[in-house]
Amino acid sequence: MVTKDKRKMFVVEETFQKLGENMEQKLKKSFDKLMLLKGHRLGNRIRLNLVHDGSRMTSASVL
Repeated sequence: MVTKDKRKMFVVEETFQKLGENMEQKLKKSFDKLMLLKGHRLGNRIRLNLVHDGSRMTSASVL
């Protein structure tokens, strides 16, 4: 049985594939610097907030 956490990570990974390979490569390169990866599902909208180094925040939204 798949746990809720694993399902959330699957949604996050699937979303990054939709954002395109360029974004995916940037994420992989900076993954060691990534302190927090948080995915919120709001209706049909998935918003991902990436916090790098605790000081700089980038966010990506997928409709």
